[in-house]
Formats: sequence, structure tokens, C-alpha cells
Amino acid sequence: MRLCISAICCLLPLTGCYSVTFSKDQGSGEIASAWHHDGILSLVEFSPPVNPTEMCGGDWASVTTSETILTWLVPVIIPPVAGVWDPQQIEVQCK
Repeated sequence: MRLCISAICCLLPLTGCYSVTFSKDQGSGEIASAWHHDGILSLVEFSPPVNPTEMCGGDWASVTTSETILTWLVPVIIPPVAGVWDPQQIEVQCK
């Protein structure tokens, strides 16, 4: 058991979590958050593209797309969806 926990702790930083931010201005408004679903090695979108103007109800300042430990864990917990479903977290900073 101790070996398993040590292995998980050593391998967890190698999971490849990332974050990409697209900014067009400084924002101070609320942050709208949603998940975007794609799959088949990220070649097919299962959910519609994110519309930042619609999420903010007006103008937006930045959009951040990221793979967090939570979105990484979903395919790990449900092995049949690994490689078929790849969720990403999207955050839109409103003006």
C-alpha cells in the first residue's frame, strides 16, 4: 500500500495538466466557468464551441482553457472513456 501511494505521489506531477489563456483586455468582472467536451484524441468536439460573449452577457476580457487534475481524473476513473472523451475546463473573465 505504501509503495502504491508513493508511486501515485511521484507520478501525479507527470499528468500533464496545462492552462492556456487568451487575453484581449484587463477584466474585473465575474468569472464564468464551464466544461468543454471533446474526444477521439481531441479531434472531435462533443459540445458546441464556447461563446465568451454569450457566457458574459456582453464583452469579455480573457478566456482560459485548462486541463486540471479533475478533468484528467475523469478518464482515469472511467477507463473505457480514456482517449474517447477529453473534458477541458473553460473560464471566461468578463469585463
